[in-house]
Amino acid sequence: MATHTEDESQAPVTAPSQIILADDYTSDMVFDSIEPIEIRITIAGKQYILREADDAAVTAYRNSQVRSARVVDGKFTGMGDVANSEPLLLSKCLFEEAGRKAVPLAEISKWRHRVTRPLIERLKKISDIDTGDTIEGLEKRIATDQDKLNKLRAEQERKQPKESVAKKELEDSPDGSD
Repeated sequence: MATHTEDESQAPVTAPSQIILADDYTSDMVFDSIEPIEIRITIAGKQYILREADDAAVTAYRNSQVRSARVVDGKFTGMGDVANSEPLLLSKCLFEEAGRKAVPLAEISKWRHRVTRPLIERLKKISDIDTGDTIEGLEKRIATDQDKLNKLRAEQERKQPKESVAKKELEDSPDGSD
């Protein structure tokens, strides 16, 4: 397991060894480690660990968002208490350093937004949740889409000569038929 800091004032961040993902859907995928990323946090002198969300935490977060959707006559009409989903996610991923006990949602809900907002943002980033577009992400998607486009064009070119020859033979016949 590797550790690094994002800036000099930040406590060490524990990160899993490199994860290598395939560039296409048929290549092998390799995950060298499934150890969660952990970041030390200090709030009002108390030590905490912010841990990368596991699948159960992400599922609870997304279910909370879906449950907040308002539907009337089978049509989406708005959102209810969707904002509650982020503190819920944080409560599943923030632990007291002593004893590693999860911080209850009721306690997190009492904290100031200036404290919870950066914690939630960091948690989403290390957990790859709702990260939105980044230059790096967009460049990767563009490269992937360009590869797909090139493969489609190559496939089309392989088929096209056969179709062109058959069409030309039809055009060259005296009456336009075989």
